[in-house]
Amino acid sequence: MRYDAGREVWVREGKLAGAAAVLAAVQIKPAVPALRASASRRRTAPSAEPRLNWAVSDMAFSATRWFAATDHGLLVSEDHGTTWQHLPLGPMPALPVASVRVSRDTQSLWVVSLRGLVFSSDAGRSWTWRDLPLDAGGALRLDVAPGNAEGATFVATAGNGLFISRDAGATWQQAASGLPQAPIEDVAIVGDVFVASPRTGGLYLSRDSGRTWGRLPGTVAEGFFSAVAAAAGGAAVLAASSSDGVYSLGFAPTSATVAVLHEP
Repeated sequence: MRYDAGREVWVREGKLAGAAAVLAAVQIKPAVPALRASASRRRTAPSAEPRLNWAVSDMAFSATRWFAATDHGLLVSEDHGTTWQHLPLGPMPALPVASVRVSRDTQSLWVVSLRGLVFSSDAGRSWTWRDLPLDAGGALRLDVAPGNAEGATFVATAGNGLFISRDAGATWQQAASGLPQAPIEDVAIVGDVFVASPRTGGLYLSRDSGRTWGRLPGTVAEGFFSAVAAAAGGAAVLAASSSDGVYSLGFAPTSATVAVLHEP
C-alpha cells in the first residue's frame, strides 16, 4: 500500500511480473472444471499483470531496490514498488520468506525462510544457508546490528527467545541473562543498546549488545508492546502499544529515561 498525501488515502500499489505473475495467474484459476469453463467463456480480453495482493510479512529498502518477504517468496522491485519480481533463494523461487534485511548498497541480503537463515553478499546472485540451534525452534525474524557493513552481528527472534550471532551467523547463543525465554515481538538496536519486547509484557534493555538484560521499571513494565524501532538519528527508541500508547526511550549513561509521546 502507498499513502497518497494529496488525497489523504492509502492506495494499493505494485504489480507482479515475470515468474511471480505466472504463479499468481495459476493461483487464481478456478479449481472446479465447470467454474473454469465458465470463467473461460466470460473472458473477453487478456488479463493485465496481476496486482501484488500477497500478504507481506516484512520489507527492506536499499538505495536502489525494495524487497518484500511473502509466503510466496522474496520479491524485489527496482522501480519504487511499481512492479515486483521473484528473487529466487536458489532453485526454488517461491520458497516462503518471513523476514528480509538489506545493506544500503544492496550487496548484502539477510533472509529468514522456512528452511532457515539465508545470506547473500552479491545482491542475491548466490546464497549461503545457516541455521539456529535446534532448540530454537526456527527463526521468526532477523535483525542486523547497524554500523557493521558486513553484518557480523545478527539478532534472530525465535519461538523461545532471542538468539545472537557475533560471527556473521556461524554460531549462535541464546540471550538468557535476564531476558525471559519467551517469544519476542520485536527488537530495536541503537549502537550497543538493544531493546526487546517479549510477548510476556514489558520492555527489556541491554547496554552491552545483548549480553545482559534488565526489565525497564515504571509504567512500561506491565505494558505489551507489539513494535519497537530506533528513532531517526539513533538517539532513542520508540515503543508502540495498542493499550499503553507510544513511548520514547532515551538513554543516559547509566539509566533509561521514558517519556510518553502519545496516550491511547
